[in-house]
Amino acid sequence: MKNLLKLIALLVMGITILESQTPFKKKMTIIETIPLYTFEQDGEWKFETSKFGVQEQTKIKMYNFAPKGLTGSANVSEKCLGLHTAFTRKGNNYVDLIPVQEPIPIAGQVQSLDVWVWGGNFNYKLEMHFEDYTARVWIFDLGNLKYYGWENKSTTVDASIPQAEPYAPSVKGLTFRKFRIWSSPSERVDRFHVFFDYFKAVSDVYRQQYDGYELEKAIAEEELGSKQSIYGGTKTVKPAAGTAPAN
Repeated sequence: MKNLLKLIALLVMGITILESQTPFKKKMTIIETIPLYTFEQDGEWKFETSKFGVQEQTKIKMYNFAPKGLTGSANVSEKCLGLHTAFTRKGNNYVDLIPVQEPIPIAGQVQSLDVWVWGGNFNYKLEMHFEDYTARVWIFDLGNLKYYGWENKSTTVDASIPQAEPYAPSVKGLTFRKFRIWSSPSERVDRFHVFFDYFKAVSDVYRQQYDGYELEKAIAEEELGSKQSIYGGTKTVKPAAGTAPAN
């Protein structure tokens, strides 16, 4: 009898060990590339400058040029957007490049962001500003513009940045607000030029389906209006529009 009890105990222990070593079910993902802005049309952007910005020398203009890495790619034009500005004195000056139309939150859980940027060897710094569904602004530092020609500036999106909530409708995408460019305190300010092309996001758009999921989408449409496109689709901002919280 004792031997039988020992055998049963050993069997139970073995089953427990096997269960503890069973790997967790792999999380489903659907990764999509989502174009945000392709910089093809005039009139889609506006600018704002800090106190010492020279308004008469600040302008936005379209050019018939593009990075060689984009030329010939599907759904990408050969145009780019140029931003020109100047300041009356050196210091921590900035100029913002802002979409004219109210952006739509990006579909899914954004994992990375990138944009092509032409630098003219000016010692200026580029940032992207995004807002989460709680209205908290997050700043993504894309680094210095002190180089010649086109570079693909990219950043990852930390998993700690909220892009969903536990209540239906749960999907809450990040919303792009603007590019901000800072001058170095010692850099020249009498003129500055920068160009932008093909701004995109890489996002996990997988949504767990359940009995009644259509009702969640219906609620989202009622509550969010046009912004409900963040549910299950890749229609985002027109024309398709280290992280740290802002102060």
